[in-house]
Amino acid sequence: MLSFYQALRVKIFGLLLLSSFTLVSSTTWGCSRFLGFKLSSDSDSDGDGVLNSEDNCPDIPNAPANIGDPQDDKDSDDVGDACDNCPDVPNPRASEDEPQADFDGDLIGDACDTDTDGDGIDDLDPNTGLPLDNCPLVPNAPANPGDSQDDLDTDGIGDVCDDDIDGDGIFDTNLPAGQSLADNCPLVPNGPNEPGVSQLNTDGQDDGGDACDDDDDNDTIPDLDPNTNLPLDNCPLIPNLAQTNTDNDPTVQAELATLGLPNTGDDEGDSCDLDDDDDGINDDNLPAGGPSPAFTTPGVGVTSPDNCPLVPNPAQTDTDGDGRGDACDNDRDNDGVPDLTDNCPDVPNNTAPDIQNNTDGQNDGGNACDLDDDDDGINDNNLPAPTPLTGGNTHPPGTVSPDNCPLIPNPIVPPATTQLDTDGDSVGDLCDDDIDGDGINDFMPDGVTPLDNCPLVKNGIAEGNSQLNTDGQNDGGNACDLDDDDDGVPDLTDNCPLINNPIVSPATTQTDTDGDGVGDACENDSDGDGINDFMPDGVTPLDNCPLIRNGIAEGNSQLNTDLHFTGGDTMGNACDDDDDADGVSDLTDNCPLVNNPIVSPATTQTDTDTDGEGNACDDDDDDDGVPDLTDNCPLVKNNADPDIQTDTYPIGNLNGIGDACDDQDGDKVFDKNDNCPLVKNNADPDIQLNTDALPKIVDLSGVPGDKLGDACDPDDDNDLQLDNNDNCSLFPN
Repeated sequence: MLSFYQALRVKIFGLLLLSSFTLVSSTTWGCSRFLGFKLSSDSDSDGDGVLNSEDNCPDIPNAPANIGDPQDDKDSDDVGDACDNCPDVPNPRASEDEPQADFDGDLIGDACDTDTDGDGIDDLDPNTGLPLDNCPLVPNAPANPGDSQDDLDTDGIGDVCDDDIDGDGIFDTNLPAGQSLADNCPLVPNGPNEPGVSQLNTDGQDDGGDACDDDDDNDTIPDLDPNTNLPLDNCPLIPNLAQTNTDNDPTVQAELATLGLPNTGDDEGDSCDLDDDDDGINDDNLPAGGPSPAFTTPGVGVTSPDNCPLVPNPAQTDTDGDGRGDACDNDRDNDGVPDLTDNCPDVPNNTAPDIQNNTDGQNDGGNACDLDDDDDGINDNNLPAPTPLTGGNTHPPGTVSPDNCPLIPNPIVPPATTQLDTDGDSVGDLCDDDIDGDGINDFMPDGVTPLDNCPLVKNGIAEGNSQLNTDGQNDGGNACDLDDDDDGVPDLTDNCPLINNPIVSPATTQTDTDGDGVGDACENDSDGDGINDFMPDGVTPLDNCPLIRNGIAEGNSQLNTDLHFTGGDTMGNACDDDDDADGVSDLTDNCPLVNNPIVSPATTQTDTDTDGEGNACDDDDDDDGVPDLTDNCPLVKNNADPDIQTDTYPIGNLNGIGDACDDQDGDKVFDKNDNCPLVKNNADPDIQLNTDALPKIVDLSGVPGDKLGDACDPDDDNDLQLDNNDNCSLFPN
């Protein structure tokens, strides 16, 4: 790519050349060879009698004075005097197709032109013969008459034709071997011989090297104030649009003053200041002028880092050793809780079981750094602040005044002189999991559900009655319960202290049936009848009347009638109020030893003869003097004239059922009263109907009706026409 000045030269030369061509074209139109045209060699274009191939001015007539003489060419450069732009100085054409050299196109060839580039400055001083135009081939007249031509590096070569305008050894154009890039500041020296880094271009942009770039770091803040030319960017080589300068901040300067440090600040922004907070501790170990790396983990690869580069802290205190000083560490104990909300900012306390615990809720610090966690006036230990108590309820070795419950308030209450500790294990009762020290924790792991039923009285395995609680109440185990069976009678006077047997009004003492001083509830033979209440297993009942004597001496040893009936119980007759299990109390049961329940819809037990003895146990239910076993009508009296156990039906065939209760057709009408004893006729619409006995029918037929019901009468209307042939079987016709 052409440099700016190369392009300028080409542009100027082109304009001059174009102007010269225009001039020649307008004044010597026929000078084709001058213009580069190749004329035909076998013609005479200018008509001077000399063929073009021999004519040294083929388009300008220049015939010799005498025939046979050569054409005039006094400088012998093969260009006739008539068309030679330097007739006295040889300046032949490079080829037939090219014109003589005339750089500025003024029709005076370069060989004889005193101002080759036509810029008004002679190439040589006419008096001394020394070079005068510092760019003889590139027009570079000064802007104002009398001024000298531009030559920035005063090397005698004008800027427009100088390959190194600023003379810093870095070429702008026509780069020599070994130089790949043009000078990034062609008008400002920034080569190897200049101070600083040769060709330094901090921002890497195409806006020039640092020596000529007004914003070296390309952060949009000019390096110098364009109005005053004074420094403006406080870090001209490091982008820092914010222009932060910590040690010039009034707050930081006030902190420095508090620390007794100079607080004047400096003009360097934080991005390039080796000591941003001006506390005398370098942010890193780079030399002045070098950039400060971003603060990440101080101490890695540096020898004297400031662990708070933006906050003055000459002491460099770093409690948690994380490389960030306390002055700028928002979690200086590194427990994950910001110091602003950390109740122990200098002691880690954010892991189980102590996650910011503050038992007393005071502003005196969390448990990890509070000497009296429960605020009961007794220090947790005798260590100086802020050393925390470790190990929960376990006191550090060597402590002389420990709180035996450091997390639960338990002050010394006069007249006591020590905190309460029932089992003397140095753990106060209020925080002791086993107050009585019997090996049974007072509460379940949830800390709420009680476990030891006598927390203040030992009743563990070693005591032989581990947690025995006879009454199952929440009033304590037997070891501490004054009424173990919860019957309202104190154990000291209870005749069954482990079995509930309260005094039941109107009685004034506990039940003791046999009066032996042992209550019935806990005696194995409560009634003293010689039969134990239970089998040896203590569970299976043995005496079926444990509270009523019914042993061998009583003659009815363990009699239990209803044991043989469905629904019977295991209670002996002596104490059973329903011996036959029929649901009727023995006091009102008309058969107390024979099961005869009341069957609905009846409301009383069956007693046909109403003699007070139920049929189930009465051997003459109808009370006719004939035992039921031989009575052919046990529920109907038939032992008196004229029916003394008569058995007429069926006719001619005795069936063992007396006439008084026989019902051969099963229609629930005894045969002796049934008008159709062999045909059921005791349901709607034919309930013992006997049409021909009806008064109306008797009147019509004039014949007394018979005693046969319609169901079995072949002539229902008694008109002497059998029903199967009678067209009015129910009306005489």
